[in-house]
Amino acid sequence: MPAGQVARLWALPRDGAPFLVGEVPAKGSATLGLPDSAEKLFFTVARLGVTIEPAGGDARAPAGPFVASGHCVKLW
Repeated sequence: MPAGQVARLWALPRDGAPFLVGEVPAKGSATLGLPDSAEKLFFTVARLGVTIEPAGGDARAPAGPFVASGHCVKLW
């Protein structure tokens, strides 16, 4: 990860604006706490996407293009 940048994971609902799931660590793994159940939060989410953004920037909306994306599927 470039200095001063962070990777952010976004949920991309079928209808509606993307919302932040959390920051992806540059190395290793992370556990993200969710403000509600996964069932409620991801019910309408068809895809997930990752952006690379300035650290400390506004996290209400993606600041740049998605550098990776994929399907969001239920595994439970």
